[in-house]
Amino acid sequence: MAEQQKPRREYARIYRNVLATLLLLAVTPLVALGWFAINRIDAMHAEKISSGIEALTMSKVRAIDTFFTERIAQVRNLAQTHSFGELADPARLSAIFSVMQSNGRSFVDLGVIGLDGRHVSYVGPYDLKDADYHEASWFNETLHRGMYVSNCFLGKRKVPHFIIAVLRHDAGKSFIVRATVDMTQVNELMQRSYSGSHADAFLITPDGILQTDSLYYGKCLTMTSLSGKGLHSDHVVLRELHPLRDLPAGASLPLEAQAADELLGAFAQLRTMPWILVVADDVK
Repeated sequence: MAEQQKPRREYARIYRNVLATLLLLAVTPLVALGWFAINRIDAMHAEKISSGIEALTMSKVRAIDTFFTERIAQVRNLAQTHSFGELADPARLSAIFSVMQSNGRSFVDLGVIGLDGRHVSYVGPYDLKDADYHEASWFNETLHRGMYVSNCFLGKRKVPHFIIAVLRHDAGKSFIVRATVDMTQVNELMQRSYSGSHADAFLITPDGILQTDSLYYGKCLTMTSLSGKGLHSDHVVLRELHPLRDLPAGASLPLEAQAADELLGAFAQLRTMPWILVVADDVK
């Protein structure tokens, strides 16, 4: 009896081995195909997101460059097409400023400054008529270069702003025409650069100092751990960002930004300014 059961057990073992082999041969290609499909879908999704954020970034670089180019051209044309006598007259300067603002309220104020660093005439909301700029870095840069566009700074206003200044020589007089760009306009331009509750767009210097407000990295003039060095125009660099880890000690994110720990960031150099546009989004 035991001898009869032994072959049966052997046949049963062979049957199980053959069945397991057939199942393995049938399932292995399906598993491999599924693994390949999942990885390919992930790769296609990553490529789609990367190409999308690259295209968006370059589009917004062009829009921002156009904005700055137009503002710089306005101030330069103003300085070159009006005489010192016109610009030194506060009433005439106010009328000129009104015309500038009629094309879009992009400037906060407008001033004409002599070589002694003091206003010859000024129009704007701040009490700066007696301000002395002869030691200001932008003043000396303008005298040296002939035209200067500054980074954001606090200055005598104690609020972040940047200026466009042009040196002009007319009728034996040398003077500087200086206009302050409205940062509200720049921040609104940044907000139109992206969509989504977890998306962010902001400008930084090559050293990582914010030139506009950021959802994840703080207010304008905040020092960040980001770096824009080595970038070239017409080229977008993608990097992973971790704002929760990069924040300074004691800083915190707003509630709407705390859900995103890992972002995909696109960095692109502006042509008109020594700044870098960063467009970031939570790809999850």
